[in-house]
Amino acid sequence: WRVHVCGLLHRELDVLAGRAEKAFARVAEVSFQEHVEAPLKEAKDSFGELQRAQLPYANFRDVASKDHVESVLQKAMEESSKKVDAFSLRAGSELEPVADLVWRVWALPCEVNNTAFFEHACACIRRVFSRFDKKFNYDALADVLTDRDAKGGEIVAQFKEFEKFRNARFRETTARMTPEDSLKMLVECNKLSTGNVAALKTAFAEQRTSWESVLRTSRDVEAIARKVADMKTQGKSIATLLGGIFGLWSKLRGQLVDGEWERPHPVQLLAIFRMLGVDRGHSWRDWAGFSNNESKGHVVELKTGEGKSLVLGAVAAFLGLEKFHVDVVSYSKYLSERDGASFRAVFEALGVADLIVYGTFGSLANGLINAGGDVRDLTKQLINSDMKAGMKVAAGARDGRKKVLLLDEMDVIFANDFYGQTYNPVACIQNAHVEEIQRYIWANRSKSSGQLVQEAHALDGYKKLSSKFAQSLPLIDGHIVKMCQHVRRLPTHSYLVKDGQIGYKASDLSIATNMRYGYMTVFAAFQERERGALSEDTL
Repeated sequence: WRVHVCGLLHRELDVLAGRAEKAFARVAEVSFQEHVEAPLKEAKDSFGELQRAQLPYANFRDVASKDHVESVLQKAMEESSKKVDAFSLRAGSELEPVADLVWRVWALPCEVNNTAFFEHACACIRRVFSRFDKKFNYDALADVLTDRDAKGGEIVAQFKEFEKFRNARFRETTARMTPEDSLKMLVECNKLSTGNVAALKTAFAEQRTSWESVLRTSRDVEAIARKVADMKTQGKSIATLLGGIFGLWSKLRGQLVDGEWERPHPVQLLAIFRMLGVDRGHSWRDWAGFSNNESKGHVVELKTGEGKSLVLGAVAAFLGLEKFHVDVVSYSKYLSERDGASFRAVFEALGVADLIVYGTFGSLANGLINAGGDVRDLTKQLINSDMKAGMKVAAGARDGRKKVLLLDEMDVIFANDFYGQTYNPVACIQNAHVEEIQRYIWANRSKSSGQLVQEAHALDGYKKLSSKFAQSLPLIDGHIVKMCQHVRRLPTHSYLVKDGQIGYKASDLSIATNMRYGYMTVFAAFQERERGALSEDTL
């Protein structure tokens, strides 16, 4: 029956893979100047359907070997490589052909959310750029790409070859968008009183004066950091303190090519002012006392390219100066690490690096649960009747600091993967007795759950386990029942094999090999060991 079911799945996947390949090909055929929203959506949807359909296929690896998703991606990567190789044969460095090539190579990987595909696209584009001499006009190419669409802008933001263009565009945008212009836009979409607007105008002026002052009068980073500390001691306004923080940031960034300092643009400053309640008359003392101010639970929307990472970094630095513990959380580990690194020097100069943590939703949950001590270790100590060391950890783990959570891409929270879900840490008790029980259950998995439970209780391993952990016998019995239930559910359990381990798709679309789905993960490892995909050491 497994061969029969596998055959049915295989035929369905063949159809879906063919549909995805055709959709990918249609994107590749679209002219650079044409609208491609519809073909890109079709490619994304068809590939997503293929990915979902292939999940049950993982349970039939013993009678099937083809990975349809990998096959489609491999073919797409080969086509990208062919395009790059063909282009290299032409002696052309004209802008339109170059823009067309890099856009085509980039567009699909951004839609299908596959790390290997994305990294291959980046490598292909770097190969293209490596063939041009130093005189190649990357600024002009960036103009063509950014005029094309948002994906062209993504290419410009991704590669170091466009850094000069990005700096120039930043200065141009900053100069073009005045505080008055940004305030006008804000008033159009928010209910702001005359007093709110007046407070924001004052904040703009104070921030700019402070920013210019620290850069004009302070010779180095250390001097600016001391001046920021003095501002806080003297009770200066939030805007003045932010001016000092951004002065430090500008100094660390260094002067631009034309001698101007890089600075935040008005939209970024408005977002920060609103988050910190500047428009409502809040001062840093409100934050120091963390009174019932209106800034808690504030939502700010910034368009793509308007600099969310800078806003989050500046707010985190300000709150760190007020001795808050700040968690800056994103759905993506890559984005979180990138953004944290970009502001790390500012945090270190201000002496607040230990108070600010960039991470993912999972790492935040893990940190909160383990705030009083590592719950996994404490659980093991509880079962082993040795809680003394763990209790000492718990007693010194809480520092009593007030905490603030800054969320990036907060709409992700309301996706099915997050909203209403729980974070479930697991403590693994490993010994030869547990292994004996699990191997017996796996070898006799064709039997009913009830029969397996009875037979497991008769094993020598169970008797020794019961003797060693007598105080935890109800817990052990409950887990043996789970083992016997989970081994029966394995045929419907979806997983992946990555780097010789059992893995699952994480929220940021990567493959996580440190996740566990009860004992189904254990028995999935037994299954893959029999199929030759895992080694005995992995078990």
